[in-house]
Amino acid sequence: MFEIILFAGTSEGHRIADYLRQTAFKALILTATSYGKQLLLDSAGLTDESEMNSIEIRSGRLDQADIETLLRSESVPGALIIDATHPYAAAASENIRSACEVCERKYIRVLRNGLSNSPLVNSGSGTETTADETRASRLVFPDIPSAASYLNQTKGNVLVTTGSKELEAYTSITDYRTRLFARVLSLPSVVQKCSELGFEGKHLICMQGPFSRELNEAMIRHCQASYLVTKDTGVEGGFPEKEAAATVCNCTLIIISRPVSEEGISVETCIKKYLEFPGGLQL
Repeated sequence: MFEIILFAGTSEGHRIADYLRQTAFKALILTATSYGKQLLLDSAGLTDESEMNSIEIRSGRLDQADIETLLRSESVPGALIIDATHPYAAAASENIRSACEVCERKYIRVLRNGLSNSPLVNSGSGTETTADETRASRLVFPDIPSAASYLNQTKGNVLVTTGSKELEAYTSITDYRTRLFARVLSLPSVVQKCSELGFEGKHLICMQGPFSRELNEAMIRHCQASYLVTKDTGVEGGFPEKEAAATVCNCTLIIISRPVSEEGISVETCIKKYLEFPGGLQL
């Protein structure tokens, strides 16, 4: 029976997982995909799951019912459930949170700081902001469809860095096949999906991020992009590097707001408050 169940999939989850393998906790780490599992091992400099000591890793998507079954059958009554999923994985977090309420397990949300904490940007639907004379203008939209609707009224190339999951929304742009360049993960299934949507050849960039400012800048110039579309991924997700590159290239930054407003704690607080002590869980 597990004392800790960690829903990973982000750099925050990787850091907590790396800490857990140095403890005596009986823990289970969950990633949505096998690729996410491999990234977790890579981040810890490991080649095999057996090097995780008392930690078990599983991959696969779970709905609320699946999570409830897992909590009831494989976690101790006082287990700590840590949600370190991506800030844009709203449905996943809601499933985890609801399952914990039903099964009466302690739920902890580990959440990276985002753009909403910056005084330089006012969130809103298509709200344009300018921090100073040297900073590129920024537009903030509540979701990808609304950003795509705006882009459909503009001219100029677009570098899209919001991933493949919602890429279909951009096909509403009249000339998307010639204007848009999608940067996605280099997975066969992702490439196939993008190709089916019409993103091929030089309009499809397959790489694993986050990226440096210099590389973002080079891509913007290569695509001759007038717009760079990004999610509010925070420092860990490479947002500052995208912002800096857009500024240098005089490229308008289009930001997709986080889907829900939620509260959470940092990795450091999670470790210090819940994991950094002898003799069991501090609840």
